[in-house]
Amino acid sequence: MLLRNLDKSDRMKFCKHDYDNAVRSLRRIKTVWCEDLFRETVNVTQHFFDESPFSRIPRDVLLEIFQWMPINKFLPIISVCWEWCETSTSYELWGLFYRRKFLMNNPGAMPSLAREDFITSFQMRLKDPQIGDKVEVAWKGKFRLETQDVYQGLAWWVAEVVDKHHSQGRYKIRYPGWDSRWDEWVPRSRLRWAVATNTLVTIHVNDIVELWCCGANVPGAWLESKVKKIRGDRYCLGKVLSSGSLWVERDRLRLVRSAAEQQSREEEQNDLSRARRGPSFFATLMSLTHGGTENDNATPSQRTSCTVM
Repeated sequence: MLLRNLDKSDRMKFCKHDYDNAVRSLRRIKTVWCEDLFRETVNVTQHFFDESPFSRIPRDVLLEIFQWMPINKFLPIISVCWEWCETSTSYELWGLFYRRKFLMNNPGAMPSLAREDFITSFQMRLKDPQIGDKVEVAWKGKFRLETQDVYQGLAWWVAEVVDKHHSQGRYKIRYPGWDSRWDEWVPRSRLRWAVATNTLVTIHVNDIVELWCCGANVPGAWLESKVKKIRGDRYCLGKVLSSGSLWVERDRLRLVRSAAEQQSREEEQNDLSRARRGPSFFATLMSLTHGGTENDNATPSQRTSCTVM
């Protein structure tokens, strides 16, 4: 009631400092600080001590924005203000992520978890696909579908997990439309979750892309390549056919990395290689700096080469 009777300038001048100190003191007491108290603190801050213009964005709008953002870009977002932190870690948002990533095309039910456990469950499921999950498997070599064209290179094939070996970290996968003799056990590094198309993204010369190759009886695969030329709505890809280049329409392509991103990645790998050839301490430091794992859509560092004809 006292805060409501003061205008904003007086609240900020006479009460803000004491309020911040009280919140900090409460946060230090683990047995007192809880989810309900956190929400109430956010509510008081938003109504009486709000200095952030970001809080004026409606929560529904924020949720809509966040659900279209890559999850690996969330870290700088949650540090902007309390409202963004709460929204970006909310049950509603991560429930949507979980349902869209794992349940739209896969068996299973939505787990009943708290917010923190929900985020952890998402991370664990991302690393460890379950039996019945639809995934994509990396194969490198030559293959032919129903046409006479012979494709070549790294391809991500549509597949399904039919069994798993927990202790070895290996997954038995089956390729829909293919004979069971092509079933195989693969490590996690050869799997990725199904990727989405991005037909609205502009593609330029030298960008790294994936070409959708499919037949009438098999789902097909995403084949990695580089754009060599562009003429109107047609794109020339190099080294995807044994016979030479291939011209395709835009709707068969998805952007993987822009030319600038590819150059930056190559420079980083060259720097790492030079560091590893240098003094052992510097090499160790660089390996720790660059030792993080790639995201789920990245190319695995080791793959099994095979030929499908």
